[in-house]
Amino acid sequence: MVLRCDGLSYWAPRRRGAPPFRILHGVSTTVAQRSITAVMGPSGSGKSTLLEVVCGARTAGSIAGDLALSGASLLAGGPSRRLRDWYRTSSAFVPQQDVFLASLTVRQFAAHLALLVLPAGLETAAKARAAYELLERVRLHEALDTRIGDGGFLFLDEPTSGLDATSSLVLLACLDAMKNGDGGKCVVLTIHQPRQEVFDYMDQVVVLVKGRVAYDGR
Repeated sequence: MVLRCDGLSYWAPRRRGAPPFRILHGVSTTVAQRSITAVMGPSGSGKSTLLEVVCGARTAGSIAGDLALSGASLLAGGPSRRLRDWYRTSSAFVPQQDVFLASLTVRQFAAHLALLVLPAGLETAAKARAAYELLERVRLHEALDTRIGDGGFLFLDEPTSGLDATSSLVLLACLDAMKNGDGGKCVVLTIHQPRQEVFDYMDQVVVLVKGRVAYDGR
């Protein structure tokens, strides 16, 4: 599978009748199955916004350009049910902010998420097994707010933020295993000032500056 952004632009709404604020300016790039892509750039360059727009997490504002999965547009007729369905069934998004329920254990929290986001027809026991397998796979508390599912695309916003050097490499090794495992996930993550050891895991690097692609390659 190949996901392509073609001239993707995004305007965020502002209050009190002010004109929308443009954050993304004609972003074009392609990410493919069995790859890890780092989206980099200074603060305010649009890294997180790009992930949120691609995932359908930005429900306000306006979008121009196209987003296509293996040649089939996800934005035909405007962002709609097709994009939301793709996000729910074929991708997962891990936001930068941790969202935990203090009254639950890690295992209980993951199981609770599984009940919410996995298909309604799946038995509770199967959802619990999926939650347990996720906990075994990631091994890091900081990564346990991952959407539980088996989609082909995984988007993470600053997943190494707050982690020490060793934990960051353990997380990246986990993502690399997902990339190379059965199904071959496409991993796209935003990252800030990575070290060489982190770069070694990347197949592609996209650099944004003021909402525009300044570099796309390796």
